Amino acid sequence: MSVKYSHPDQLRAKIAWQYCQEARSTLDDFEKYVNLVKKLPALIQTIGLGQTIAFLASKSKGDANEKNTAEKLLYQHVEKWLTRAGVPNGPYYKKADGETSTSLLLLHRIVNTNVSSYRRAVEESFAFITWLKYFASTLSTWDEAHPQEEQEIE
Repeated sequence: MSVKYSHPDQLRAKIAWQYCQEARSTLDDFEKYVNLVKKLPALIQTIGLGQTIAFLASKSKGDANEKNTAEKLLYQHVEKWLTRAGVPNGPYYKKADGETSTSLLLLHRIVNTNVSSYRRAVEESFAFITWLKYFASTLSTWDEAHPQEEQEIE
């Protein structure tokens, strides 16, 4: 049975929670992910969404079999959210002109769509990253305050 979300923030929160749980369980340095998420809004505000995403992509390059890095995982999380079909106000859920590959999909769509889509993507990024920040910070401080307790919450 599928849950219908009455408000876009409910879906943002659900997906952000899943992504933060994934980051905490798969990264050796979850604190690096937390710090990157906290810096992301300022980066987007200062240098722009496209440049910020390009920065994350450049820091996440490497062997496909290589372990996830904080930058790689954060890039994937933002990319999945902004390019996902069915996202309320999803700016990049449609294929861009000339799109042939899924490699660096978000960057491709940023540079190949119109200004209106870009503005919506910036707004949606801020809304989604807010939830990532809340949950990543919470999980980080929870780990420190409750080291012995079971951490898996569904």
